[in-house]
Amino acid sequence: MGLSVNYFVQLTSPFYNPFEAGISVCLKHIADLGHSIGIHFEPSSTSPEDRLSFEAQILGGLLGMRITTFSLHNPTTYCNDQFQSAEVCGLINASAPSWREEFVYCSDSNGLWRHKSLLDVIGDPDTLNLYTLTHPEWWQRQQMSPRERVNRCITGRAKSCLHHYDQLLRDNSRPNEGAPTYS
Repeated sequence: MGLSVNYFVQLTSPFYNPFEAGISVCLKHIADLGHSIGIHFEPSSTSPEDRLSFEAQILGGLLGMRITTFSLHNPTTYCNDQFQSAEVCGLINASAPSWREEFVYCSDSNGLWRHKSLLDVIGDPDTLNLYTLTHPEWWQRQQMSPRERVNRCITGRAKSCLHHYDQLLRDNSRPNEGAPTYS
């Protein structure tokens, strides 16, 4: 559709690991499609600016690209003046208040639309500039509550990890007590 999108990756997410081969391949594919990859940053350390720079270098090294942007994870829960400016540590701050002043903000955080749904915002003739934050785990064909969706992600990840373990042992002819038999 000709859209270029910013995808923000959280290095410390409990739901995915960007260093897993399958995840890093997906992230590289997203970048190859012309989209931007940035840091989805959780400023929880004692020196958050140093941590932000570190995470940008790590993600950039993993993907073989320069990271130029970041967004704060749960920005409404973090009160600190150091992340209010439009640029921090040489990175564009997508969570800066100045961005939000120019755009209508719409988010599906925690599986629930904040303020208005995306369709309502897009359908509003007063919406000229849109800043939307969406998370892939909320978007699927089967209707589920947000908690059911999170549970689906968690159990799917656990099954994938167990399958990987079983395959590793099978490939190396190692005994695997209690494992399912495959034909």
